[in-house]
Amino acid sequence: MLTLVLLVGNGFFVAAEFALVAAKRHRLERAAPAAAERPPPPWPASRNCH
Repeated sequence: MLTLVLLVGNGFFVAAEFALVAAKRHRLERAAPAAAERPPPPWPASRNCH
């Protein structure tokens, strides 16, 4: 019985997390064209890896 309660509770929180992540997708889609128009940084990205 405890296993069933924990499983249902876990399913609820997973569904809530998916809903929160999906709700922010429209903000990313709106911001993508503006980010694509920005110039690249003046330094190579590989410098940050060392």
